Amino acid sequence: AVLILGLVVAGISLPSAPGFVGTIEYCFVLGLGFFDVDATRALSIGVFYHAISFLTVVAAGTFFMRRYRTSLSKLVREASQIKNLEE
Repeated sequence: AVLILGLVVAGISLPSAPGFVGTIEYCFVLGLGFFDVDATRALSIGVFYHAISFLTVVAAGTFFMRRYRTSLSKLVREASQIKNLEE
């Protein structure tokens, strides 16, 4: 587990596509390859891990946006106002 997560952390520190699509999965294939796990199975584990971690963040964000009665458009508008004040 430590080897896999170490490779994932190293992989996401490199420049990559938005959301680290492909990078995380490649690190899983590379890391699980050390334990003789088939590349197809390692890829599916990487995709599953990536999906679960992404959905967890989205669920938490949705929960707190509803809790504080805000919306994505309101957050974008407020961020734009802050940016204009800084200029």
